[in-house]
Amino acid sequence: MSSFIVGVKGIDELLPSLLYPGSLVVVAGHPGSGKTTLASSICYKNALSGNRCLYLSLQESKKKLFRVMKNLGMDFEELENKGLYRFLRMPITKRVEEVVELISKTIAEYAPKIVVVDSMNALMQFISNSEKRALIQNYFYSLPEMLDGIVILIVELPFGEEKIDLGSIEFVADVILALKHRIERGLLTRVMEIRKARGAPVVIAEIPFTISQDKGIIAYVPPILAEITRGGAELKLPCSALGRVLDHIHRGHVIYMEHPSSFRPLESVPLLLGIALKNDLKALIVSYRYPPETQLNLFIRAYSICGYSREDLRKIIEKYVVFKALNPFGYSSAEGVAEEIKLVEEYNADIVMFHGVELPAIADRISPNYLASLYNQMNTLKKMGKLIIRVGSYVNYEMSNLFSALADVVMKFIPTETSEGEQKYRVYIWRRGRNPYLLRYEDFQGCLKEICEIIKEKLKPQKQRLQPTVGGDCYGSV
Repeated sequence: MSSFIVGVKGIDELLPSLLYPGSLVVVAGHPGSGKTTLASSICYKNALSGNRCLYLSLQESKKKLFRVMKNLGMDFEELENKGLYRFLRMPITKRVEEVVELISKTIAEYAPKIVVVDSMNALMQFISNSEKRALIQNYFYSLPEMLDGIVILIVELPFGEEKIDLGSIEFVADVILALKHRIERGLLTRVMEIRKARGAPVVIAEIPFTISQDKGIIAYVPPILAEITRGGAELKLPCSALGRVLDHIHRGHVIYMEHPSSFRPLESVPLLLGIALKNDLKALIVSYRYPPETQLNLFIRAYSICGYSREDLRKIIEKYVVFKALNPFGYSSAEGVAEEIKLVEEYNADIVMFHGVELPAIADRISPNYLASLYNQMNTLKKMGKLIIRVGSYVNYEMSNLFSALADVVMKFIPTETSEGEQKYRVYIWRRGRNPYLLRYEDFQGCLKEICEIIKEKLKPQKQRLQPTVGGDCYGSV
């Protein structure tokens, strides 16, 4: 088991054996990509466990580094006061022997387990003699074994370049982490490429991440499952019409519900709340379109046909449903998936409904990254035993077919018009393993009435608790 950690949740879980005694680690990247933050994070988190860290800087000033890192949740001044961190400003010189002597003397005196060199470019640019360059490189290559710890070399890549142009460093390094950043949909997207990890089973090559105030680096490790998960326990359907058409559904099923963009029946989404009510399950609704209070009001309005008071409907709905809203244009696809799974875990939801699913797809133009994130998210939720419901507007044939192909149950609303000009609908329903069926408007309305009866049963215990106790010790006021 590794004696050292990266200090970034997700990466340490994915690669617990990435850093080990004797490792030479290269953190490479373009200017502003987060190299110093990552190297400092490794240094800081391991120092908290008692592993002394020596930070050798040729560029950063101590005052500036401490201030920036404190804003990211790392208090190096406190570590320094405890003797767990030492900052050494290196002189820029052509005399290699002077550099080696200074580092060796400091290491012998301080006995660190981690050494950070910031940066190798600044150190090497003044050393033109090939023999002296080889000398300094060999010194750093052998240093991890001497420390029985790890050495982190920060290497800056010019914009547009991917290759580390520092001799044989890529061949002798045990770990190479290449940090990249790019603009997607107007957002700064950061990616950590695990270019090399000797002895560690690397499955995921790129990990999106952000740098957050007070939290430092936050990684969004893509949920990837090697196998397709089976469906879970059987769930009861909330009405006889759906039971007749679908027979049954399971935890782990994906239901896709689609309506025309200009025709959105009010009762379409609330119908599926009946599954939560019928099975006593908790539902989480993540809308990409409406804020939580608007979602709640739409549910209450849809169930107004039940004849119950607004307050009663609110209590029942809030007991079984948590409403959340996310702006899909405010996250990269990987960040959005991570945020949604975090919400599912936080609220321990049994049913997860995504409302307005066409919007994230439009935002990412159904890119390969979007498809991979979506498919892995659905399989992760399946493994967690969740019923997944995806609701969206029809945008085009390609998107409709894609979402339908990923679903176990498909429900599509088809507008119809009565002789009096009233707009109604039929519902095309298909379930894997069964023939398609067209459900009439009257059947669908009948479903809602059956759900009203379920709500009535749920309301009874509440009403009974409010009944006065006959013959009790309570007296009314005069």
